[in-house]
Amino acid sequence: MRYLFPGEYTVEVSATGFKTERRTGVVLQTGQQARLDFSLRLGPVAERTDVVAEAPLIQTENAALGEVISQERIQNLPLNGRRFLDLATLTPGARYPPTISSA
Repeated sequence: MRYLFPGEYTVEVSATGFKTERRTGVVLQTGQQARLDFSLRLGPVAERTDVVAEAPLIQTENAALGEVISQERIQNLPLNGRRFLDLATLTPGARYPPTISSA
């Protein structure tokens, strides 16, 4: 890297699948060019996965379920016979009343 200020530096090199190498105490003087050679050793491949989720709030005032189904979803979903009651099954927890059959 060019145009560093004179001083003491720490240089760290890393690449996927290799162990990170670090050199401390690298001193640069004014007008000096320095070359550092690194030999990276194979290392373990580590992956990190963060899963963030929030539980939906529970309605404690009543047991009513409701959802608005957009016009786009209505037009693009394969509904058998285009019956509006089939849309109710898209809402989690919704069921047909015992007197109505989905068949």
